[in-house]
Amino acid sequence: ELLLLDGPRGLVEVLEQERNVTLSTGFRTCKQMRTLLGAWLPPSGLREWYHVFQSYRQGGLDSVLTEALFHALSGQVDVEGEPLHVFLDKRRLQDGQDFRESFAFALVKSHVVFPVVSSAALKRMAELRADSAWVDNVLLEWTLTIELMLAGSLEICLPLLLGDELSPDSAEGALVGDLFVSSHLKNLPDEVAEKTVEEAIKILAKHDLVPSPELASRTVKQVVAKLMLCAGIKAWDIHSSHGATVPVSSKREDCKSQLVRHCVKAVMKVVHEVGKSGPKGGGGG
Repeated sequence: ELLLLDGPRGLVEVLEQERNVTLSTGFRTCKQMRTLLGAWLPPSGLREWYHVFQSYRQGGLDSVLTEALFHALSGQVDVEGEPLHVFLDKRRLQDGQDFRESFAFALVKSHVVFPVVSSAALKRMAELRADSAWVDNVLLEWTLTIELMLAGSLEICLPLLLGDELSPDSAEGALVGDLFVSSHLKNLPDEVAEKTVEEAIKILAKHDLVPSPELASRTVKQVVAKLMLCAGIKAWDIHSSHGATVPVSSKREDCKSQLVRHCVKAVMKVVHEVGKSGPKGGGGG
């Protein structure tokens, strides 16, 4: 029987909604379908460690790209021929779990962090002030990433840089502009987000990690600047390979596919450079 896996009304969507399935051979529960077709479904649930941790702001292009990258990377293998374990909150976290505690554990236990540093992600950070009462979870992830690198417990940070999303009728079919000229980058506050820093200190202590001396005085602007010092992928350098006669919408989809392929290649390169398969601090980590 032919089943549509991805897309609207695809099997992945149906099972995410905990709906049962009627096949030509009869009725199947959601649990039965997962058991029957588990090898073809995206991995889910938490693990003890990950090859790659994806950090991003939910919504828009950021979500589209990280979802596509999750599926593409989950089909890859590491240097030992083992399946790649990728953390994406949407796919790994389940109802009832402590969101912040779970993603913090996953981040600390990952070999490579892949943060999506986009104009969209920075837009909300521009609203932060020293006395802001809320914790920005994306800023928290990036702060922890920097602290893990300084502590020598994170091998590689590979950022994907996305500027302002371009209009769908962009003549070249490009997705985004240059992040370095984005107003959201320029408008980041040169203030310490106290609540986010406090949360980072708590998480580090829980994992027996000592905060760096500069953590308490590192501003929002400095966190982003330090993350962008890592050699990363500039999405605005990726353009559609289609000719001028192809519809703009097709060019954009082609550009999106090319960017995902480029990211997969870059991520796999660093995963193989790390050359480890197993938990950090043991079992090959």
